[in-house]
Amino acid sequence: MLKLLNIRTEEAWLVKNLFWLQFFQGFGVAIFNTVAFTLFLQHFDVRELPLVYLFSAALLLLAQECNY
Repeated sequence: MLKLLNIRTEEAWLVKNLFWLQFFQGFGVAIFNTVAFTLFLQHFDVRELPLVYLFSAALLLLAQECNY
């Protein structure tokens, strides 16, 4: 498996730890998004969801510009 992924033996522990970190971080983000959208839909109409996506995209673009 290490040869297939082009990982040196001394790097295996680091790659394993980074894999699990990314796995659990992704799992946490998935749970967070599920809960956030569920709470949103409980309080607002589903027709407002596209506006939320557009607004969050605009905020992300603005945040990206502020970082440079």
